[in-house]
Amino acid sequence: MEKINEPKIKKDIRLVGYVKPSDLPKFYHCTQAYLNASLYEGFSLSLIEAMASKVPVICSNSPCHPEIAGGAAEIFENNNEKSFHKALLAILNDRAKREDLIRKGIARSRQFSWEKNALQTLKFYDIMAKAKAQ
Repeated sequence: MEKINEPKIKKDIRLVGYVKPSDLPKFYHCTQAYLNASLYEGFSLSLIEAMASKVPVICSNSPCHPEIAGGAAEIFENNNEKSFHKALLAILNDRAKREDLIRKGIARSRQFSWEKNALQTLKFYDIMAKAKAQ
């Protein structure tokens, strides 16, 4: 966070704080890329939201990110500035790569839905109930 306050960087960054879910599409649609540099997440819904919004995704190799991205994101190594920089430049400077990741991201995002999630959760509960009954 310290680097964000450096004059050369600060002018290009806007920290917006909390964003209402209904406003998220506006933010996704005005970006050149979505970056998630989280060191750990259980599940990153924002990766899917960005992909569904036709935004190329750059994310760390933290647990869950590569699995969620499913080949539809530019992955960089955690805590590796050179890897991050390379991933960012790949998205910003290579139009064909951007378009490919956008296409893959849209397809990948369609593999997720709240309905599918609920059905899989119910299936899991059913399996566990049957195992307990035995």
